Amino acid sequence: MARRGRRGARFARRWAAVAAGAAALGGWWGWREVGGTAAPDTAPVRVTVTRGASVRTAATALAEAGVLDAPALFRWYVSWRGAAAALMPGTYALRRGEGYATVLDALRN
Repeated sequence: MARRGRRGARFARRWAAVAAGAAALGGWWGWREVGGTAAPDTAPVRVTVTRGASVRTAATALAEAGVLDAPALFRWYVSWRGAAAALMPGTYALRRGEGYATVLDALRN
């Protein structure tokens, strides 16, 4: 019986280590996405956000242009910042891999 208890504890420790590693990897990926990876010499791309476009539509347009890699994460970021109603229609020149704060600031001004 004691052997079975040790085996269960070892199994739990392994799963805890795997879960911690997955959480760390997910946190790193999210931080990288939100912070951006644009090189300063990257040529800007033009993205158009139409009047009345939802955050989902804007995020999809940004992803199709290569500005964002994770449109769902950008939608969450916009919601978290409480900025969904503040997006302005227009044509924007943004860099691929731009940080979410920079993209959101551009879309709000």
